[in-house]
Amino acid sequence: MSTKKSVDRARLAEPSLDRGIEQIESVIRDIYGETYAFREAVEPFEIGRLYRLFFDENYPGGISEQDRYYVALDSQERIIGGISYKFTDDRTVQLNGIVVTYPLTERGIGSAMVTDFCTRMASQGAEVVKTHFFLQSFYLSLGFQVDKRWGALVKFLSTESADEAHVREQVISPAE
Repeated sequence: MSTKKSVDRARLAEPSLDRGIEQIESVIRDIYGETYAFREAVEPFEIGRLYRLFFDENYPGGISEQDRYYVALDSQERIIGGISYKFTDDRTVQLNGIVVTYPLTERGIGSAMVTDFCTRMASQGAEVVKTHFFLQSFYLSLGFQVDKRWGALVKFLSTESADEAHVREQVISPAE
């Protein structure tokens, strides 16, 4: 079994017929080599289906007008997972939740979604992705770290951001 959890390719998805929206669609793979499309949610029913998955998996959290979404779709274009997030400022993203439908858990889909998501956020100028302590082991395995200053699990998307945060933490920390 391969444990590759990367984005194979990206393509410009077809514009939504009623909105004319073009978007980037990535192809992610699970540990068995099955492929899934990963893209921004465009239609309201996609967001509704994603929230249904969160509800079905007993994921804690709420709904906010500021939330944005990415969805993962199988070969039959069924939503099998996704991510809910929001920008808290120009350089910081709050990852509010991630979900994969139960029959497909433990296949690396969630890891592939987070990896792709972080790449997308970095390309949009984000420097930090932070998330809650729910699923702590999962996020730690993906390079997130506990950061007392942020009060969250944090992944710095550039080494410069991590270095700046480390310097700020040293300045704030009392001398030993």
